[in-house]
Amino acid sequence: MEKKINYFAYGELKDGKILGRLLKRDMGEGEPAMLLGYQLCIQSLEGVPDYIPEGLSASAREIIRDNYGEGFRTYMVRRRSGAQVEDRIYQLCEEEVIFVDDWELTEFAWYEQNRAQAQTREGSVPVPVTVHADSTIPHHIERVVGGLLYPDLQDPEFMLEIAEKSRQESLQRLSNTQRER
Repeated sequence: MEKKINYFAYGELKDGKILGRLLKRDMGEGEPAMLLGYQLCIQSLEGVPDYIPEGLSASAREIIRDNYGEGFRTYMVRRRSGAQVEDRIYQLCEEEVIFVDDWELTEFAWYEQNRAQAQTREGSVPVPVTVHADSTIPHHIERVVGGLLYPDLQDPEFMLEIAEKSRQESLQRLSNTQRER
């Protein structure tokens, strides 16, 4: 039996349709939960790292600019004692996390996987979750926002297209990696 991961989704991936398009399966609604010890922020294009990792040809900022334009804004979470972010937990298998890593540009040092705790509405004890949060490279934050009931920043239909594009790029990268072995 494949190991399942509690993945805390926020921002555009909170929408099960967008996450489902990325992973090519029905994600349902997810389980409402509160991410503990993190705060929700808005980041503009200027705040996305312009660092080009060794062996790669572009920075996260260049990739985002090419796909979204200069007016790009997104949600991100960062550690902050006592803060909370409300959204959803989805069950992912380990292989699916690779697609989310690519979506979050972890290879480009924009986000990184963090182990955290989330409180579900049903549970009295916090559950362990994986969440993509700010990386160790400093990020410029446009502003901190309340982590409860926040609006979408991107058009959901456009995000479905981006999710499909990201999935295809991930599949191509995985195929190239397997051929190199």
